[in-house]
Amino acid sequence: MQSKHKHFSKKLFLINSNWTSTSQLEGWKHYRITARRRTDKGKLELEMMAVCDRSVRVWVNRASLRDPLFWKPGWLD
Repeated sequence: MQSKHKHFSKKLFLINSNWTSTSQLEGWKHYRITARRRTDKGKLELEMMAVCDRSVRVWVNRASLRDPLFWKPGWLD
């Protein structure tokens, strides 16, 4: 049985990793991971900061970063 998500290197979820949102989020598409935290249930959440506006920050769960409908690793057009 195939996994829903392809394999991602753990390095993609480290601080300063670059990601592109597939649609504008808070007016921006290019983000960098600036913080990590665990929920009470042990799920990993990541703080994403817009590269062009450091005041724009959003928390996302790791599972949403793995979904290609929402995020792509690296900075893409």
